[in-house]
Amino acid sequence: PAHPLLARTDVPPPELDLDDAILRIETQLAQTPDDLRGWTVIAPVYMQLGRFADAARAYRRIVELGGATADSETDLGEALMMANGGTAGDASIELFRSAAARDARHVRSRYYLASEATRSGDFAGAVAAWTEVLALGEGDEPWVAGAEAGLAAAQAGASGEVQPDATAIADMVEGLPTRLADEGGSIEEWTQLVRSRLVQGQVAAAQSAYDAARSAHPDPAVRRELDVLAADNGLVATEASN
Repeated sequence: PAHPLLARTDVPPPELDLDDAILRIETQLAQTPDDLRGWTVIAPVYMQLGRFADAARAYRRIVELGGATADSETDLGEALMMANGGTAGDASIELFRSAAARDARHVRSRYYLASEATRSGDFAGAVAAWTEVLALGEGDEPWVAGAEAGLAAAQAGASGEVQPDATAIADMVEGLPTRLADEGGSIEEWTQLVRSRLVQGQVAAAQSAYDAARSAHPDPAVRRELDVLAADNGLVATEASN
């Protein structure tokens, strides 16, 4: 009893409402806009809540206050891309290029650049980019399957073949999440969306996509690949999605 409340192990910590926590941080940042830690805390929360314009503003402050790194530039590029409806515009692409130049082994930025090359029809460049991305992995990372599909699509495009994977990857860059939410889709598309969220480090968004996929495809036999991907990355099968 002599210890402060939050230091006592016999008293559960009070539950903190997310909206209240965000409001408190936003109020503090309005008073101290140079608080790097505050921006670092709230930026990923904005992303998880789908407040992409706010996330972009927060990540921009992180770059301004903490200096540009491969991660911070890619985070900002992702936020701008999602605020633009999932399309990687010039600003995002420049950030991804800068991040890749800063760190030769930075997977996320290079993954986006390879995706954009595929989407834009630069298949020769995409083949080289996907090959470089795959060379950075050990082979069992969650993003490898997506990169392999990207390479196959780029190779098909370079040879003049038409392959569905190329369209799927373009859709991922340009708004697959919105289309799946509005119209539904195949289990392969849902799996690709979950994998993409994991590649981006958006675990909450990956969980949300996994829940939606389980609701759309309740047969476990159909979801085998998706369920393995989810289990390997700590996603859970919630009761609400059964």
